[in-house]
Amino acid sequence: MTIKVIVFDLDDTLFDELDYVRSGLRHTAAVLAEKFRWDPEDTERQLITSLGVSRDNIFDRVLTQKGVLSDELVKFCVETYRSHWPNIRLSNRVKRQLKQLAENYPLYIVTDGHGGVQKTKLEVLGLLNSDFIKFCYATDDWGQDFVKPSPKCFFDIAEKEACQPGEIVYIADNPDKDFVGIKPEGFRTVRIMSGQHKDKAPGIEYEADKQVADVFEAISYVTSLSENNDHEV
Repeated sequence: MTIKVIVFDLDDTLFDELDYVRSGLRHTAAVLAEKFRWDPEDTERQLITSLGVSRDNIFDRVLTQKGVLSDELVKFCVETYRSHWPNIRLSNRVKRQLKQLAENYPLYIVTDGHGGVQKTKLEVLGLLNSDFIKFCYATDDWGQDFVKPSPKCFFDIAEKEACQPGEIVYIADNPDKDFVGIKPEGFRTVRIMSGQHKDKAPGIEYEADKQVADVFEAISYVTSLSENNDHEV
């Protein structure tokens, strides 16, 4: 069955999500430094060090070190981080590849995460309302029934494009949730082995149909499937 629609994840698939995290920590450090008269570079270094310990409780650890920890201040930091305008970009090579793909395939994005954060990323990266991405699903805005591993977004795409699940492929990176809900429904899956989830070795039901190094290899693989099917008799 040939591929008719290509769907992409966002974070660690089309761009390095750590770029967003570092941008947010840099901005939050500057805000905190102004609020408390701290050195902004030192505060940023502390936040980056805390990130290296764990992505959980990043602000709690630094605020504890500085002797100002409170629930209100942690909430302030999280809101500051989430509301910032990030310093991130889509590489020219990725953008060029997507534009070329869009000449032959409808392209979609399905991404989990805080709805406002994900839409800001999509806008800054030039993917929201672009001329080469047909639609972006920030699943948080659609409700919990649409959050991965739910296949609802993918069935919605199938209905829009009047095609079968086997004609849709999802390119993503997180085996914990990206593939387990859609593989049993017949959707095709490709896992990018990079980013924060690259070393995960899940059970077979959680793994994608195909594993590749990066988004460029994923695109090459998916287009080769269609080319091979074009020659079937």
